[in-house]
This record gives sequence, C-alpha cells and structure tokens, in this order.
Amino acid sequence: MKDCFDKFQDQIKARLEYLTLRDTRYFAWLWAVRGLPFLGARGNFDYWKKANGYDERQKHLLGVLNDLDIVAIQTGTTSSASDDASRAANSPLGTTTGSVLRAEHAAHAVASAVDAAVTAASTGDTGIAYRMASFLPTLLIDNISNAVDAAGYASPDDIAYKISSNFNTLLVNDLNMINAGRRNFQSDTAIYGKIWGNFQNALRDVGCGYWGDWYARLFANGFILEDDDYREIEKRLNVPNEIAKQGAAGVANYMSPRRRWWQ
Repeated sequence: MKDCFDKFQDQIKARLEYLTLRDTRYFAWLWAVRGLPFLGARGNFDYWKKANGYDERQKHLLGVLNDLDIVAIQTGTTSSASDDASRAANSPLGTTTGSVLRAEHAAHAVASAVDAAVTAASTGDTGIAYRMASFLPTLLIDNISNAVDAAGYASPDDIAYKISSNFNTLLVNDLNMINAGRRNFQSDTAIYGKIWGNFQNALRDVGCGYWGDWYARLFANGFILEDDDYREIEKRLNVPNEIAKQGAAGVANYMSPRRRWWQ
C-alpha cells in the first residue's frame, strides 16, 4: 500500500494531466520558486560550508538560482531546455547537527525540487514532465517542518501545521488557476512567516541583495514574467565566465542597477 507521500503525489499528477506541456513547465517553475525561501529558513546558508572550512555557499546558491532561471526561460517556449543547466543544486551539502541539520534537510528538498523542475522543463516527454512536476509540491510540503524547525519558532509544530495547510490550499488553487488558463496567483509572502525575512537576510549577508530584491518583485508581481524579466534572466545566464566563477554574489554585483555604464 502506498504511503501518504505517494498518494499525494498521485493526486497532483492526476490534476497535472489536464495541463499542456507548456503549462506543466510553468507549474514546475512556479513551485520551485515557491520553495526557494526555504533555502534560507535559518537565516543563513551555512549548510554549504564544509567541515574543512571550504565555503561553497556562493557556488551552490548560484547553481540553484541558475537552474531556476533556466526553467523560467522554458516557461515561455515549447522547445527543450539547454543542456548547459548547472546542476550545481545537486551538489552534496555539508553534514552537521541541530538547526543547521534541519535547514540542510529543507535545502536538500529545495535543491531536489529545482532539479525536478529543470527535468520537467527540458523534456519533450509529457509523461516525464508530469512525474517531475508532481514531485515538487509533495517534496516541499513534506519538508516544511524541517524549515520551520530551522527558523527557530517557539512552537514549531503548530506553525508547521499552519504553513503546510496553507501550502496545500495553494497547490489546489494554483492547479485550478492554470487549468482555467489564468495567472492570478496568491503571492503574499506572509504565508512563509519569519522564513521569508530570514531568507532575505541570508541573501543580503552573502552579498546577494540583488537576488532577494528580484524575487521579492517577482512575488509582488504574482509570478508574472514580463519581456524585461526574460531579458534580465538571459543576461544573468550569459554573464562572463570570470563573473560566474565568483558565484551568486558576483552575478548579483554584475547585474546590480547600481553598476556604472563603464563597468
């Protein structure tokens, strides 16, 4: 007998089968974006610091963000995604204890969800796209308790139940909205509780305020990507190699509106 995780995933997959491949890609991207704030639930990305002192936060953060950008590009096309997806989101995370470990579990869920979104976006096989897209919300909702624990709530069980219930409602509403051909999504960041603020602080602390601002604007715009947004994403995905090697903060500085025309 299937466990609750599998049953829930099957229910999502059944709803997804009413969608076109393009809409399935959009759903995959939407739920990968909805999961992104859980990366910074603890207020930092320290699970990407290695025991030997090697700091890989910039590398892995850019991997996740690049993969999301690749999926975003695919939401506006029916072609296959580029094979140049970074896949850095799958890189192993550090091992530690306490709230960092719970944050690590939540981050693993987000990284896996983003990778599933890349697969859903890059395949021309609708069956694979459905399976990958159905995996995202199941994985994220199943790991909300880890994110809430990492965020340091005094009563984490109650908060986790509330956030999980809200995300279950979001899931149904998102699928109904996409099935109806509409894009009027609920995008209030209050649904994350203190996790949203922790995520924004974590980004600013590692020189990635640009990314925090960009995603805050995306949420405020109801996850609607305009032509200017696609152009910005394309520019991010094509920064010079020496910039990309600097990680997420390097790209943030390169893309920042504060840059001068000669830079």
